[in-house]
Amino acid sequence: MPSYAVSDHYPVCFTRRTSSKVFKNHHTTTTYRCFKHFNESDFIADLSLELLNFETDNGDVNTDVHTWLSTFLRNINKHAPLRTKRVKHINSPAWMTSDILECQQSRDYFKSIKDWENYRFFRNKTKAMILSAKTEHFSDSISSNKDTRTIWKHLRSVVKPDSKNSSIPDKLAVSDKTYTDPVDIVKQLNEYFATLPRIINDSSSNSRREHPNLDSLKTFVTQSVPDNIFFKIPFINEWEVSEFLQQLNPAKATGLDGIGPRILKIASLTVTPSITKLINKSIATGIFPNQLKLAKVFPIFKGGTNKNPSNYRHINITYSI
Repeated sequence: MPSYAVSDHYPVCFTRRTSSKVFKNHHTTTTYRCFKHFNESDFIADLSLELLNFETDNGDVNTDVHTWLSTFLRNINKHAPLRTKRVKHINSPAWMTSDILECQQSRDYFKSIKDWENYRFFRNKTKAMILSAKTEHFSDSISSNKDTRTIWKHLRSVVKPDSKNSSIPDKLAVSDKTYTDPVDIVKQLNEYFATLPRIINDSSSNSRREHPNLDSLKTFVTQSVPDNIFFKIPFINEWEVSEFLQQLNPAKATGLDGIGPRILKIASLTVTPSITKLINKSIATGIFPNQLKLAKVFPIFKGGTNKNPSNYRHINITYSI
């Protein structure tokens, strides 16, 4: 401070140390099926009892599928109910050990009591232990698993995700209008993905015909295919359905129905007759159930500006059935 001032007293200055952490105004939660008290025998017995008299003769295929899904969900919710819990911490990485956690606790403790000598010792020791554990873990994992899927899994675990690659952008620009509300952004992305085939068709043809002439195609097919040859989807039998159910991957994601591949695989022998009836009725009526057309849609950022819907591709998670 200079020696001259309006007042005879120097101003009292101080600094305050604050945290730069941004606190959320809501908690992060996850929903999962709780198998803690799941009894497979009891579940199969209850489900078999309800599906014993399941028939597909009383309504259209959409009604039958809705009845089947409601019956299955009622039983699985009874034996493995849905639970919602707060996600407080990110899952510990595979290379984390109890020794590293203990060393981190010692580091944090000595920092809290301002014992800087011991703090620096345990800080450096923690860094060295983490580096050694990461090196050993990734070296062993890559050397024992040569497939590209495993290698990419490890690469994604060490590379920090780019904020642009988040599934839902902060802003989205459509037709000279900017959307910032998450609900509006999701609606615009859904609208874009739903109309994508029409957009591609319009852009690929300068002279688009609303009613294309299919007479030439019909004539060509009639002349090329003999009269005794026709297209027909054959009915499926229970053995084929059972084989498909047994081949389901339990690690795959669950769709909007809340019935994962793991549950279907467990109950494959019980649900095979009813699923066979549903498939054959869909083939016989030529109607694909509307409920099974729904899917979870995840936008994946490809590149460019993340405000443009055309820079996203979509991944659909359909019903396991």
